Amino acid sequence: MIEGRKMPYDDAIIEKMDISVFSQDTIERYRCILQNKSPESAYLKLLTKDFLINLSALKPNKREKYVPTVAGLLMFGKESYIREEFPNYFLDYREETASKNKSWSYRLTSDDSTFSGNIFDFYQNVLQLLLSQNNNGFAVHKAKNESSKMKIKNALNESLANAVIHADYYGRQGVVIRKKVDSLSISNPGRLLISKEEMLSGGVSDPRNPTIFKMFSKIGIGDRAGSGIGKIIEAWKEQGWEKPIFEVVTDPYRFIIKLETK
Repeated sequence: MIEGRKMPYDDAIIEKMDISVFSQDTIERYRCILQNKSPESAYLKLLTKDFLINLSALKPNKREKYVPTVAGLLMFGKESYIREEFPNYFLDYREETASKNKSWSYRLTSDDSTFSGNIFDFYQNVLQLLLSQNNNGFAVHKAKNESSKMKIKNALNESLANAVIHADYYGRQGVVIRKKVDSLSISNPGRLLISKEEMLSGGVSDPRNPTIFKMFSKIGIGDRAGSGIGKIIEAWKEQGWEKPIFEVVTDPYRFIIKLETK
């Protein structure tokens, strides 16, 4: 794959795998969130296989055997199977320190065997850490009021969701989140599929992984209108913090969001 190209549609099937590559715990966590958001959803009445088929996590091959899609594997798969399809797959969250003796005080990576290693569980785990109300979280505890607190939470949600939804998982270096006391950097592989100007002005959305995008959207995560970046800017402006930086780099292609709380 040429660096920076749009990866194959994420509803493409993976012939060599079957439903056993999925983490049942991840599927149950996803269903629980869907239950809380949309208790009347017809999806909730479906058995696991049919549930995954309706999410496009499973699709039939030419022999009418249901196999995982790229999106299904990334969203619900176990890390070892994900790496079979995506050799460069890596998700990395670090709480960095100023110490010369230790680079970070806490780290969560997709290959550390403490969780499934898929993008959904990584997203959930990291978001919980960032939204902590104490000093171990990021930005939320500094909110001026309850309204600002909600906007900051939404901004962090959008920033993190943007990285895992739009990443090119065939690309190099993976998704990397680096948190310091007063700053947060969220980066993902892959170049923008719209111009930076279109991204900043909002109203335009061209997700690299449309099936993953729909999976997150179904549980209320990710902005369909392309206004997620605007929400980040607004939340930081209201607090009087430094304007967020949205950086596009090449060799390899990466998109980086930098947030400071000062």
